[in-house]
Amino acid sequence: MDKTTKQENAAMRLAVDRAGGLNKLAKALGKKPNAVSNWLTRGVPVEFCPAIEAITGVPCEELNPKADWKVFKDVLCRRGRGLAVKKK
Repeated sequence: MDKTTKQENAAMRLAVDRAGGLNKLAKALGKKPNAVSNWLTRGVPVEFCPAIEAITGVPCEELNPKADWKVFKDVLCRRGRGLAVKKK
């Protein structure tokens, strides 16, 4: 595991903890727990980082440091979409 992957793994573990567990985070994201669990080893897909950040406060930049988050967030704000979280 390289340094970036360790950082991503630690960030995702923190997000799971802050969400109250894997099942709660998965439910909030509208995903199955096994899919979210896979992100601990494979990395968090870019499209789920903003929602995880909104739910847990763990920054997108830590969840997936390979993405250009400044550009991504600027585009979302220009489109008026903000950070999307599944509605209950």
